[in-house]
Amino acid sequence: MNSKIHQLLLPLLGGFLFIQLFFDEVMGINTLLFTLFIIGSAWVIYPEIIGRKTVRIALASHLFTAIMVVAYGSIMAKVMYMISFAVLAGFMHQAALMHVLSAGVTAIQAWFKFPRLFIYTIVLHLPDIKALAFHKWWYWMRITVVPLVCLAVFMWIYSAANPVFASGLAYVTEDALRGFIWILESLSFSKIFFFCLGTWIVGWVLLKSQLGMLLDIEIQNPENIIRKRGNNRRDIPTMQRQFYPVFPMNALKNEFRSAATLLIMVNVLLLVVNAIDIIWIWVGFEYKAGMDLSLFVHEGTWLLIASIFLSMGILIYYFRKNLNFIKENPRLKLLAKAWIIQNFILAISVGVRNYHYIAHFGLAYKRLGVIVFLILTIAGLYSMYYKIEHRKSFAYLLRVNGWNTFLILICCTAINWDTMIANYNLKYSPVLDRGFLLRELSDKTAPILHQHKDKMVYNLDDPSLNERYNNMLADKIDNLKSDVGNRSWLSWNFADWQAYQYFTENDK
Repeated sequence: MNSKIHQLLLPLLGGFLFIQLFFDEVMGINTLLFTLFIIGSAWVIYPEIIGRKTVRIALASHLFTAIMVVAYGSIMAKVMYMISFAVLAGFMHQAALMHVLSAGVTAIQAWFKFPRLFIYTIVLHLPDIKALAFHKWWYWMRITVVPLVCLAVFMWIYSAANPVFASGLAYVTEDALRGFIWILESLSFSKIFFFCLGTWIVGWVLLKSQLGMLLDIEIQNPENIIRKRGNNRRDIPTMQRQFYPVFPMNALKNEFRSAATLLIMVNVLLLVVNAIDIIWIWVGFEYKAGMDLSLFVHEGTWLLIASIFLSMGILIYYFRKNLNFIKENPRLKLLAKAWIIQNFILAISVGVRNYHYIAHFGLAYKRLGVIVFLILTIAGLYSMYYKIEHRKSFAYLLRVNGWNTFLILICCTAINWDTMIANYNLKYSPVLDRGFLLRELSDKTAPILHQHKDKMVYNLDDPSLNERYNNMLADKIDNLKSDVGNRSWLSWNFADWQAYQYFTENDK
């Protein structure tokens, strides 16, 4: 019964805590405190599922992103905190799930199911709650009612006998009444909304619902490909043979010939493309004035990445069933592996294109995004190589690449991207995009821009630009001071505090 009561009381307690931590605040230390409450509550209610590997990874990832929110307060950390929260919620509902994508979908289902489930749980366990409440009420009544009555009698006697005591008691009573009135007045629609939202969020994780559809799908789709043999028509009664389709004996061989022909042609084609890229981009690239590197990188990059994913899709199709088991399979595997290796070289070529763009124009969000995407693509190519070598199914690819994507993005929260972009561009970029640094980067980069003020706002050919960039930098600094300076300790994060301290010390 205690577990059932905890499932109802902890979401309500979480609602009150949510108000105290997040009302009129931004994400900071409050995020870490809320995460510790969630993890502790999950440990109390469901100690049996905490030991599962997937649940522990989800818990560790969620805690890590909360720490990164406190460290950097970046948008990346905040977004991944919310995503890891959803993944954790999914695994709390179905700890037997293996796919991170399945956990995310389960979490979405549980989010919309929570209100009805919460009400149903209250109604279902109402007799237990009433019994517990009556037991506690009767217990405290027996040990407090007589002392309270006696205390009231003596307070009345002492008040009548001592005017000073009577005035003090009246003062205390008035303060208590004012405090009660203040509590009633402080209740607002926004706080009620925050309480409901906090209760919903905590209950979403802690109140388990029966969502087994995705678990059934995972069970029905094993990660190892099993050879499926056709029915022997001689074992089928003559009258029933008309209902069984007749497959030509050479259908699998025809599919093999089709796959081999395609893989030979695309290997030759990709070999030519890779040779051109190695000669033109890897070895002999020269940037010429007027050259549109943006078109060279952006359009070319995404087209090449699309071709890599198309290649992976073709391999998934051909190596989905019995083609993995024919005696000619080693030759087909060799062609497929060669194509995967060539796609890996193509991915490196995309990285080299991106490198040339960064070398000439500096870092930016999309250029960093291309790097992360290439890392995920290379991991996907390796998983495809492993799938073909060990006869794994599409379910294996979904599980491995889902976890790869999730964990790599979690690791990305450990980097203060804005600060890195500002430092690199100011030190190494031949072409400095001042407008990007001042408009797009967060206010926590203001100290770095201020330290390189000579590059940012001076020595420009157009004096009007000097004044414009100088005003933009001043606005950035003022925004930082007003924003961070007015925050409470609950909204504290190290990166913003460090930037604020820089200007506090320099203003003295």
